[in-house]
Amino acid sequence: MKGQMRIYRILSAILLVCSLSPLFSAELPSQFTISTAVEKELTEHGLDCQRTVIAPEFAGKFPFNITVEIQSKEKENTARETPYKTAIFAFTQEYFLSDPEFIFKAIEETKERNLPYDTIFLFSCDTEKNTLDVASNVPNATEYYAQQLYETDSICAFVVFDERYSSPVIESTAAGTISPMWIVKTVDNAFVDNQKPVSVSGNLLYTPLSYFFAENERLASFMGNEITSTGFPLGHSQTDLNILGSIQMQVSLLENTSENIHYNNMKIGSLSLWLNESLLTVIYIGFTIIVLISLCFSSFTNNAKNEAIFKDLSRTWFHLPLYILICTIFLFLNQKLFHGFSENPVFYFALKTGITIAMLFALVFIHSYYKFRLSLSSISFLTLIICGLNIFIFASIDLSLMFIFIIEYFIVFISQKTKGKIISLATLLLMTIPLVQPFSSIFFSTRTDRISGLIDTNFGGNFIFSLILVPFAFQWIRCSLLLNIKEIRRFRFIKIGFFLKGIIFSEFFCMGLIIFFLAGNYIFSRGILESNSATSIEVSESENSTITLKYNTTDNFDLLTHALTFVCPEGKKILRCNATLKSESNTPLYECNFNYTMKSYNEAMIEIPDGAEENIILLFSTEYGVPVKAEMDFYVLVDETHAIHEQKRLDISGLMNNGKEF
Repeated sequence: MKGQMRIYRILSAILLVCSLSPLFSAELPSQFTISTAVEKELTEHGLDCQRTVIAPEFAGKFPFNITVEIQSKEKENTARETPYKTAIFAFTQEYFLSDPEFIFKAIEETKERNLPYDTIFLFSCDTEKNTLDVASNVPNATEYYAQQLYETDSICAFVVFDERYSSPVIESTAAGTISPMWIVKTVDNAFVDNQKPVSVSGNLLYTPLSYFFAENERLASFMGNEITSTGFPLGHSQTDLNILGSIQMQVSLLENTSENIHYNNMKIGSLSLWLNESLLTVIYIGFTIIVLISLCFSSFTNNAKNEAIFKDLSRTWFHLPLYILICTIFLFLNQKLFHGFSENPVFYFALKTGITIAMLFALVFIHSYYKFRLSLSSISFLTLIICGLNIFIFASIDLSLMFIFIIEYFIVFISQKTKGKIISLATLLLMTIPLVQPFSSIFFSTRTDRISGLIDTNFGGNFIFSLILVPFAFQWIRCSLLLNIKEIRRFRFIKIGFFLKGIIFSEFFCMGLIIFFLAGNYIFSRGILESNSATSIEVSESENSTITLKYNTTDNFDLLTHALTFVCPEGKKILRCNATLKSESNTPLYECNFNYTMKSYNEAMIEIPDGAEENIILLFSTEYGVPVKAEMDFYVLVDETHAIHEQKRLDISGLMNNGKEF
C-alpha cells in the first residue's frame, strides 16, 4: 500500500510540475498561482496548512505565505525544559514545487521524531532564482511572517536556501547582527555528520561595517526581529533530508544555549574547529604577552646590540607617525582625485589604493637613497611595532580581526631573523595573504549601492586604512636597504636619469605586489562566484506607457477617500511598485489600506508587497481640499530575466472626482 501511495505522490508531483510549466517557460511567473498550487498540494496530501496574507483584502491578488505546524506531543509528557519552544524551518514555495515529495518526507519524519518543541514549516512567497536588484523599503514575504511572531526569545529559525542558487556556505550575518555560535555549529555538525561539504561565512569586517554588507533578506527578516536564526543551502537528496533530521535532533538535545557571537570557524579537511569567545580572549591575551616580550624584554636587554637599536630608535621613531600621516594624506588626495570613478566601486578602490601604494613606494626610494636617519635594525623594529599595534587596534574594533594581523606579525617576525634579499621580497608578497579574504568580501559580499560610501570615507577612515598599508611601506624600506638600491646606477642600458630609474624599479615591485594580491583574490572568490547561479533581473527604462492608472474619489464626512487602481496589461506582471504620497504643508494621508511609513510630516511611503497578480488598488484618505502628489515607480516583468521601469506622477487636487484614467 505504501508503495502505491509513493507512486501516486510521484505522479502527482509530475502532474503538478507539468501544470505549472507555463509559469516557467512561455508565460510569466505568477507568484499568486504558485502560492495557490502549493496550498492545494499540501491540502490534498492531508496536511493542515495555514495561509498568512501579506497584503490587505480587496487590494489586489497578492501571493501569500503558507505554514504547516507540528505540535509537540512529548512536551506535554516530559519534565525536561528545552531552551526553545518553537523551531521554524523556512523554505520558499519555489523550493517546495521543485520536489514536493522531499517536503512531505521531511514533515512525516518530523512527526515521527516526537520532538520536545513545536516545529513550523514555512513556505514563503519569496523568490531565489531571479531577483530584482533594486532597493526597496517594503518588507519581503518572510518579514511579514516574522513580524507577527511573539515570544521571539523562545523561537529559533533555520532558513533553507535552494543550493542551485546559493553558495555552499552557512550564513551567520544579517540585519546588523551575527548568529550565536550554537545554532551555526548545530547546522555545521549536521553537514559534517552527513559528509556534505560546507563552509561557514567569515565576513570578518561584518560587525563594524554591517551597513555595507549584502545579506540574505529572508535570513535578515528573522534576525532583524530578534529571532535566533541561521541560513544554509540544501538540495532534495536523501543526504539533505538526513541533515534536516540531524538539526532537529540536536536542537531537541539542547539543555542551555549561549548567545556568544564572537567566534571563528576553521576547516581542516573534514574537521571543523571552533574558537569561542573565551578561547579568542585567551589567544588575544597570550599573544599580547608574546608581543610585549618580543618587543620589550627581548629587545632591550642590557647588551651592546640592543643598546645600538635603542639609540637608532631614539633618532628614527618619528618615521612611524610620519609615514602614517603621509599615507593618510595620499589616500585622501587620491580619493578626491578619482572621485569621478565612484560609480564603479571596484575601479575606484583600485585607483585609490593602487596609486597610494605606488606613491609610497616611490617615496621610499627617495628616502632610501638619501638614507635620512635610516638603519636596517630600526626599520625592522618599527615594522614589528606597527604590525603589533595593528593587532590591538583592530582587535578593539572586532576581536576576530586580530587573526589577520597576528598572521602578518608572524610573517614579518620570522623574516627578520635573516637578511636574505629574496626572503625579504617574498615577505612583502606573503603579507598580502591574510588580507585576501576581508578585501574580497568587500567586493563580493557588500551591497553595490552602498560600497562607494565605504571607499569614499572621511579623514579618520583613511587614517585607519593607512595602518594597513604602512607595514608594506616599511617592509619595502627594509628591502631597499638590503638590495642597496643605489646599485641600479649600473643599469646603464636604461638611458634615463637615476631617480627615474629608481622610481621605475620601485613601481615594478609595487605592481608585482598588487598582481600577487589580485591573484589570491581571484582564487579565493572564484569558487563563490561559480557556485552561485542566481541571476538578477535586468531593468530597462520603459519607452511607452505600460501601466494604466484609474482614479476616483468618495466622500467620507470631513475626509476624502482616494482610490488609485494600477492596471497591468495582459501578459505582463507588476513585479514591484514603490509609491510615495507628498503634500506641501499637510499630512498626505490619515488612513491607508496598505501599511505605510511617514518619512516626514508631509511625506509617506506606501508599503506595497511584491508580486501582485493583476491590478493593485491603493486606498487612502486625506482632509477635504488638501492637494497631494502621488509618485509611483513600477517594475513590470517582461520575461523571467527582464523588467521595465516606468514612472507615474499624479497631482491630486483634494476635491471630488468622478473618475479618470491615465
